[in-house]
Amino acid sequence: MFKFDCLPMALSLFVIVFPFIFYHNKIKFYALSVLAIFLALGLYQTSATAYVIIVSIFLILKFGSQSYKDFFIHTILSASSFLLAYILYTIVLNIGEFDLSNKNEMIVTHENFIKLLQNNVGQFHEDILVLFNSGNSAYIYYSLFAISLLGCAFYLRKFSIKNIIPNILLIAICCQVAFYLIPSINILLKESYWAYRSFSGLPFFFLFCAFFISYAPKWGIQLGRVVFGLMVLFSFILMSQFGRMLTNQTEFNDYFVNEINRVRIENKITKISLLGKLPIAHRNYQTYQVFPIFDKLLSSEISGHDYFAKNYFNQYGLFDFEHKYIDSYDCSGELIVDHKYYNIIKVEDGYIIVDFNKTDCP
Repeated sequence: MFKFDCLPMALSLFVIVFPFIFYHNKIKFYALSVLAIFLALGLYQTSATAYVIIVSIFLILKFGSQSYKDFFIHTILSASSFLLAYILYTIVLNIGEFDLSNKNEMIVTHENFIKLLQNNVGQFHEDILVLFNSGNSAYIYYSLFAISLLGCAFYLRKFSIKNIIPNILLIAICCQVAFYLIPSINILLKESYWAYRSFSGLPFFFLFCAFFISYAPKWGIQLGRVVFGLMVLFSFILMSQFGRMLTNQTEFNDYFVNEINRVRIENKITKISLLGKLPIAHRNYQTYQVFPIFDKLLSSEISGHDYFAKNYFNQYGLFDFEHKYIDSYDCSGELIVDHKYYNIIKVEDGYIIVDFNKTDCP
C-alpha cells in the first residue's frame, strides 16, 4: 500500500538528518538546514518536523554544558532556517498554483481553537495508545520510557542545585515538543490526516529516549539495547502479520468481485450501487483483536464512499459498470443474493444494489 510514497518518504527522512553532520559549522548547518527542510516539505511534509526533535537533543547538550551563547545562536539558527524554508516552500506552491488549502489550514486562528486542539490531541492520544498496546507491546515501550527516565536522572546528577532546575525545565519542554511532534503538525491542522504513515516523528522520539538512556548506568544501557532489540523484533512481527492480513483481505475482495461479475453476467447488469462497506476478511478477526493497530492500517477497499472500489473493479476488467452513489436503501427490488456479509438486490433491469449493511426489510 502507498508504494509510490516509499522513495520520497525515505529521501525526506534522509535529507532532514543530513545537516546535523555539519552541526558545529554554523554557516554550513544553516544553509543545509534551509535546503533540507525545503526538500523534506516537498518530498513528504510530515517528516520536516523531525528536524525540531533532533535539534532539541543538541540544544539540551549545549545548555547542559553551559554554552549559553551557542545555545541561543543555534536556537535562532534552527528556528529561522525552518521558517525560511517554509516561506520558500509556500512561495513555490503559490507560483505553481498548487491548491493545498484543505490540507494546510491551521486551527490557530480559528474561533474554536481550544475545542479543535482538544479534539486533535485526543485523537493523537487515542492513536498512540493503540500503537503502544498492540500485541502486548506496551511492556516494551513502557520499559523503554522507564529506562529513559533513569538515564535522565543520571544526566541531571552532574548539575548543581542552581543549574538543575533550568535543565529540568528545558528537558520537560523538549520532551513535550518531541512527543507531540510524533504526528508532525497534524495536531495544529483543521483537517488532519490521522494515519500512522504520518507519524514520522516516532523514530526520532525514540532517538530522544536513546539520548537519555546513554547516560544510564552500564546495566541500564545494556537493558536499553535489549529493549530496542525487542522493538525491532516486534516490528518484524507486525510486518509479517500485516502481509498475511493483506493477503487474506485481497483474497476476500477478489471473491466478492468475482461474485459481482457472476451476477453481472447472469442479469446483464450495467449499473451498480454500493451501500456501506465490505467487512474485513473473517480470517483476520482474531489478528485484529490481538493487534488493534491494524484497525487503522488495513480495511476493505470496497465501499460506496471509496474511489478505490471503482478502481478495484477496473483491475478485474469490469469497466462497463455505471457507479451510482446512494446513502440509503428503501427495500424495493428483488433480493437475488443473501450472503453472510452482504445482500445483492436487483432494483430494476440492469441495476443492482450491494447492501453491506444488510438493511432489515419486511
